[in-house]
Amino acid sequence: MIHFMKSLHFTLVGMFCLTAIIGCKPAATPDQPGQEQKPVVENVKLIEASYYGHDYIKVAGSQVEVDFHFATGTLSAGSNGKLRGTGCHIALFVVSDSVDNTFFPTEGEYTISDSYAAGTLIMGYDKYAELGYPGQTYDGCVLEYYENGKLTETRCITSGKAIIKGDASNASISMSFNDSCSFEFSGRINIRNSAKPEGEGYRGYEPETPTSFDITGTAILNQGNDVGSTDALFTLRVCDTVAGGSSYEADFVCYTRTDGSYGLYECAANTSDVSAGKFAYSAGADGDNLSFSFCCKRGSDEMISSSDPVYFLTGGSITITEQQVTGTVTSYFGSTIKITGFFR
Repeated sequence: MIHFMKSLHFTLVGMFCLTAIIGCKPAATPDQPGQEQKPVVENVKLIEASYYGHDYIKVAGSQVEVDFHFATGTLSAGSNGKLRGTGCHIALFVVSDSVDNTFFPTEGEYTISDSYAAGTLIMGYDKYAELGYPGQTYDGCVLEYYENGKLTETRCITSGKAIIKGDASNASISMSFNDSCSFEFSGRINIRNSAKPEGEGYRGYEPETPTSFDITGTAILNQGNDVGSTDALFTLRVCDTVAGGSSYEADFVCYTRTDGSYGLYECAANTSDVSAGKFAYSAGADGDNLSFSFCCKRGSDEMISSSDPVYFLTGGSITITEQQVTGTVTSYFGSTIKITGFFR
């Protein structure tokens, strides 16, 4: 299991019908020369607002993410969480330096950017295009157009800004983007806390007291494996074969460097980071499913031992050459593992 992105929960919590100015498509050409085009006035529903903390911020820091979802026309969320009707879904992903006790972001101006810095809106992007799956999943600020519950078009928001004022009880959000769309929102917003509890998926599987050990042995590199049939990522396993060794193995998913599979691979910033030249940041465990990348003890039958600890990798780096793999990686609770593997 590789956890790539948060899911959207389009629940009908705190849904309010609000008047807004939306200009998602240019108005008709004005009759008089020099006359400005005016945005279309529509009613907008607030579908959902969620606080995610730092869980999906791709850079280090204390900044936090709050996502807002709106819809135009007859578009709404059904009981199954899917959007139905006709209209435009507007996803606004805000990165703030902090939030108040209702998870509302700091007042101020937010600009579209891919920096994940406080005071920005996360630029819309095609999430898996670089992994060979273009047009499958989008993330960040986007416009999604629906006809009778069917998604017909997605537009990434790549420029613009939002001005946020007030608080959750009386919010005002003014936004313009892509040089053609703008809206005004005012009203009450219920923001759900969707941030992961600290240690969720890790505690109970990985020892919380840091330790250190070495894994030295055979390295196996697979292209186009069960994780996905694309050379944009590959798996790497290093198994301890030294007599009297720890009998541990290290399992990685690596996102291929732009210049090929050899070279330095650093740990991704978080579970959402699939940048080239990184290895996957582990999301921990979900039942019996372990999220890459991790180290675990091997049983005598070469199977993973369910009774032994797992170390979920969230830091460090490895270097891959034609002959070997070397590096030092760190786990969620601070354990350190030195990796040395030789290709057969």
